[in-house]
Formats: sequence, C-alpha cells, structure tokens
Amino acid sequence: MSKQPRSKQSSPSGEASPSGTGQVEARAVRVAVDGRAGRSVGFRYAALGTELAACTLFFAGIGYAFDRARGHQKYYATAAGTLVGFAYGMFRFVSEVQRGSGGKS
Repeated sequence: MSKQPRSKQSSPSGEASPSGTGQVEARAVRVAVDGRAGRSVGFRYAALGTELAACTLFFAGIGYAFDRARGHQKYYATAAGTLVGFAYGMFRFVSEVQRGSGGKS
C-alpha cells in the first residue's frame, strides 16, 4: 500500500488548495470571522427590510398613542412618527448595506 500525498490545507488568507476545496474552506473561515455564519446575504437583507417596516410601525404607533391621549382630531403626531420611523429604518438599512458591501461605515 502506497500512501497518497495529502492536499495542502487552505490558509485563512484565502489561498486555494490544488483540489479546489480551499476556496470553500477559506469562505467558511471568512464567514465565521464575520459573525454571520449560517445566514445568506438574501436573508440578511430580508431581515433588514423587516426591521425597516418594524421601525416605521413602532414610531407610527407612538405617534398614534400620543394623538389619542391628547384627543387630537387630526393625526399630525402619527404622521410625524411614521416619517421619523421610516427615516431611522432607512438609516439603519443603508448603513448595514454599506457595511456588508465593504463601503464606508
């Protein structure tokens, strides 16, 4: 029985082994270091969209509660809360997308 030479293991710097499995291993190391193991990019962006909707509804709810407590006939605080919530949610969305794509954060 002759021993087969072992293929080189990939390094965390992303160097691929001759058999091509190093790229998968390097990606696994990069994902584990990034802290997003098990989540694909699509699910991360879907979660950001859900967060945007939740922020908008949360601040709109605060504005609505304020309007109801004060007995207002026109819901200006609800409109203002909706705008503030949407602006905050968009800020979070854009900052996370820039961080994920390598842009300035």
